[in-house]
Amino acid sequence: MPTINFKTIISILVIIAVAFGGYIFLSRSGFSPDVTATSDYTNVETTAVLQTLNQLQGIGKKLDPTIFSDPVFLSLKDFTAVVPAEAPGRPNPFQLPSAAAAASAPAAKSAPTH
Repeated sequence: MPTINFKTIISILVIIAVAFGGYIFLSRSGFSPDVTATSDYTNVETTAVLQTLNQLQGIGKKLDPTIFSDPVFLSLKDFTAVVPAEAPGRPNPFQLPSAAAAASAPAAKSAPTH
């Protein structure tokens, strides 16, 4: 029957110690997030967003629609810049420009071999 040498015993003990330490570390109560604290934080943010939404909807109800037919409003000019259409870029935007030029250059035709 083969004998178990000293290194094998030490290796098994180290593996058991690491497994036990990992179990203890992962099973601590402080490892998992507190669900109630997370949901309270979410409720506070949700409430703030809903309050802002209600304020914005209230402004829309109070806004006088006759402002859009006012001559001053109608005299405003639109200064938006028209973006010209351009041809699409390289087929592979991650390819280096020198490699793209080499790939798009026409290949030299070799003599047909029959």
